[in-house]
Amino acid sequence: MTTTKGITSPALGSLNWDVPLNANFAAIEKAFGTAVNITATSGSYTLTASDLGNMALRCVGALTANVTLQVPLLTAGQWVVINSTTDATGGPWSVYMVSAGGGTPVKIERGTTRSIYSDGTAGGVVFADTPFTAGSTTQVIYNNAGTLTGSPGLITNGTDLTVTGSFLSTGGRVYADNFNDASAGNTAKINGITPVDTASVLSTFHVVGAAPVYACRAFVNFFGGTPAVIRSSGNIASVVRNSVGNFTVNFTTAMPDTNYAVTATAGNASTTASGGAMTCWITDYALGSFKFLASDNNTDSLIDPVYANIAVFR
Repeated sequence: MTTTKGITSPALGSLNWDVPLNANFAAIEKAFGTAVNITATSGSYTLTASDLGNMALRCVGALTANVTLQVPLLTAGQWVVINSTTDATGGPWSVYMVSAGGGTPVKIERGTTRSIYSDGTAGGVVFADTPFTAGSTTQVIYNNAGTLTGSPGLITNGTDLTVTGSFLSTGGRVYADNFNDASAGNTAKINGITPVDTASVLSTFHVVGAAPVYACRAFVNFFGGTPAVIRSSGNIASVVRNSVGNFTVNFTTAMPDTNYAVTATAGNASTTASGGAMTCWITDYALGSFKFLASDNNTDSLIDPVYANIAVFR
């Protein structure tokens, strides 16, 4: 009879082949298609010949400590080992498999299945497959020097991808369509910002050449009356008339420093240079505001403009 699977070889000249042959078929069926429940809940459990005759060893029950399945010395074979245990107290507890001859135990993580082989030598070496499970639920798995590893910084629910930390694109561009199907109405965002292709944006604004493009940080078109009236604006909270020809322009969101550049024009509703031209300038640069002044070109005295146009760059 074989050591692990219990296969019987009839004796030479035996006329009773039916009994061992039928038993052999039962053993073969067991070895290729059945599983046995191992109910050990703590400590070491020596696998019996009846256990080892099965294809699969299913560990069940509520553990109170780690469980080690021990393959008897000089027993060779291969088994599928399933860890279906829970914890009764303490834990988390694990299931291990080792040869009685010694060697390093193989860990079977809870909720996983591993293929384990014992070579049956006196040294009792137990070999196991490389597990294909890693990380926790929703984590993206990646190859970490040949080992599958879960990434806590890449989380997915099967629909959305959440990136914790830096999103780096080296030597390439980030496209929204790379993340979601834009035709389905989805929009990919990183920190609330939709990634775009820089070249496409520049093309939209008909930018030609390699010179960089800098965006306007604030603008306003206002009537310099009493009070001042804003016609249109961006990032401008208010325009306050301090006195004739003297206005304070307040930002909605402050500038990062006071080194911003302001371009401005001022004029009246006249169609002639002498009637409509004005001189204007900027003073008192602050993070949250600046002053705008306008004077008549003919008298050099301050005057309220009918049209004042300002743009801020930084």
